[in-house]
Amino acid sequence: MQTSGNPSTQPQPLSAPVLREPNTSVDSAYAYYVLAVLFVVYIFNFIDRQILAILLQPIKEDLKISDSLRDTYIVKPGDKFSDYIKAPMPAADAQEWFGKPPPDLSLVARSRGSDWIFNFLTTFYADQNSRQTGVNNLQLPGTAMPHVLASVQGVKNAVWTAVEHKGEDGKAAVLPEFKEFEAGIAGSLTDEQYDEFARDIVNFLQYASDPTQVERQGIGIWVVLFLLMFTGIAYMLKKEYWKDVR
Repeated sequence: MQTSGNPSTQPQPLSAPVLREPNTSVDSAYAYYVLAVLFVVYIFNFIDRQILAILLQPIKEDLKISDSLRDTYIVKPGDKFSDYIKAPMPAADAQEWFGKPPPDLSLVARSRGSDWIFNFLTTFYADQNSRQTGVNNLQLPGTAMPHVLASVQGVKNAVWTAVEHKGEDGKAAVLPEFKEFEAGIAGSLTDEQYDEFARDIVNFLQYASDPTQVERQGIGIWVVLFLLMFTGIAYMLKKEYWKDVR
C-alpha cells in the first residue's frame, strides 16, 4: 500500500533516503570559477543567509578579487574589509517567521559534510501541514528552512509506502517509509540540471566553510612525508644510542 504527498499526520519514517554523493571538487579550474560566481551572487542577493566564520580578506586573496571590486560590491558602507560577513537575517526574526532559525548551511558543511547538504537541497517535498513554509525535507524532517530553490527545482510530491514492523513489545505497527518522488510543481530546470546546480552550491558552501582546505591538504602531504622521514631518523638514532647498552 502506498500513499502520496503528506506523511506529517503519520509517525516519522523508519528509513532515511539513500544518500547520494555530490562528487564535488574544489581544486579544478571550473570549480574555482563556480565558487567565484556563487560568491558574488551570495553577496549581491543574500541567497544563502549567512557566513559567520570567514573573513573578507582571505576570500579576496583566494579568489583574486581586486580592491575596487571588493570595496564597491562586497564591503558595506561603514564596514572594513577585515570585518566578518554579517548575517542578513537576525535570529529573532527567523524565530518569529519560521518557528526556529533555519540551518546555516555554511557551518553544516563542516559538521555534517557535503553529502548531507546535497541530499538536503534535493529532497524537499510538498507538505501542507508545514504552516511556515509548506514544504518538508527527507534529510531534515521538520526543517524550518523554506525551499528557496523551488523556482528552479519545483516542488515534488513524496510517495510513501506503508510497511508493517514489529515494535520492542512484539506488537505489529504499520509505519510509512519513503518510496520515491513524483512530479508536482515544475521548476525551470530538469532533474539532471538541478542536480548539477546543487553540486555547484555544495561546492561553494564547502569552500566557504573552509577556504584554506586545498592549501591545507597540500601542506598535509608534506607534513606526513616529514613525519615518516623523522620517524626513520629517530629509529636509527635510537639504535645508535642503545647498541652499547645491549
